[in-house]
Amino acid sequence: MVRARPDNYATEPESVITKCVDPGLFTIGHSARTLDEFLEVVHQHDLRTILDVRSKPYSRRQPWFNRNAIRDALRRGGCDYFWLGAELGGLAPISIDSPAFIKRMEQVAEMAKVSRVALMCSEGHPKDCHRGMKLTAYLHRLDGWKDQIAHITADGSTFDSVWFEDTKPKAWLWVDFPGGEQS
Repeated sequence: MVRARPDNYATEPESVITKCVDPGLFTIGHSARTLDEFLEVVHQHDLRTILDVRSKPYSRRQPWFNRNAIRDALRRGGCDYFWLGAELGGLAPISIDSPAFIKRMEQVAEMAKVSRVALMCSEGHPKDCHRGMKLTAYLHRLDGWKDQIAHITADGSTFDSVWFEDTKPKAWLWVDFPGGEQS
């Protein structure tokens, strides 16, 4: 993982997370936002940690969302950044049953109990992204997380992940990699 403050890199987030009064778990897509628009939404929701779940944290058309650039911009705004794409990326060759995937998802859940955390990917809407079809679907199956996740939309509003999951047929949810069995 990569920590937002380059002078204090850490490999495990739980030792460096800024605790806050109103913790929670969100998802957000940077989509076609400008950097200022993205940072405004981060500030609007008082997000303290961005967990980048892109397999490849780079953008040719929007270089401000390249891993180092977004990390530095978030740091300047007082927000931590960790890249989790190796274990949680949509293209990562890891099953939801693998110890690495389970460990990272448990860390995400623990972080969200003490801070305002957002899983970030590039797609604007979670219906188009593994953060909605895989990661939050997985978290819904953990005790206590069924109604605790909010998706941040392009205009900065939020909607409940339970509503989102409940509107989709079970077979639509991508809870494992292609070729894997649906749970």
